[in-house]
Amino acid sequence: MRVRNSPPSLKKTRERGNLYNLSLSPEPSFGVGIFLWVFHVLGRMNDVEFEIPKKVQKIDEDIERSNLKYHHKRVAVTKEFTFDAAHHLHCYEGKCKNLHGHTYKLILTISGFVDPVGISMDFGDIKNIYKEAIESRLDHRYLNEVLPDMNTTAENMIVWIWEEFDKKLKEYHWKEKGFRLEEIVLYETPTSYATLKREWMEHDESF
Repeated sequence: MRVRNSPPSLKKTRERGNLYNLSLSPEPSFGVGIFLWVFHVLGRMNDVEFEIPKKVQKIDEDIERSNLKYHHKRVAVTKEFTFDAAHHLHCYEGKCKNLHGHTYKLILTISGFVDPVGISMDFGDIKNIYKEAIESRLDHRYLNEVLPDMNTTAENMIVWIWEEFDKKLKEYHWKEKGFRLEEIVLYETPTSYATLKREWMEHDESF
């Protein structure tokens, strides 16, 4: 006589590689159901046929240069960076009034139009501007000393970062080509961050 709540028994089968069939009690548990689903998916993967391309696409032979640019839309690219810095806050009653440090994460989003080969602003160009405008001035620094007079909150820092990065876009003629900052996100901790959007910078709604 079978016990209703007894655990399932496993029997090896060679029908789909070395997977398992389950001899189950009348009502399998939720966990057993997930187990069955995963093994079903793995079994289906054994049925997939993979093909190696017979030929690598060659420019001017298999694709024309005029086809490399697929569209004329504005698109945005995003790149993330991290830097380490120390700071403390004034007129704040909490742990952050003491000197401490963060690994900041900075996320930059820039929009523009693609060039004849289908690239907008190359990630390498974004990296170069970041290193010159931001990293060289903030990484492993005491922020209260190197930033303009301000309380070194993420909310203050993000506006300064925007201004400095935007200056470089203009200096290196990216703005002339239609490129612009769309959004910056500055993480102070993995769960706490400030956000700044282009429309907020362009429209003064200050109190």
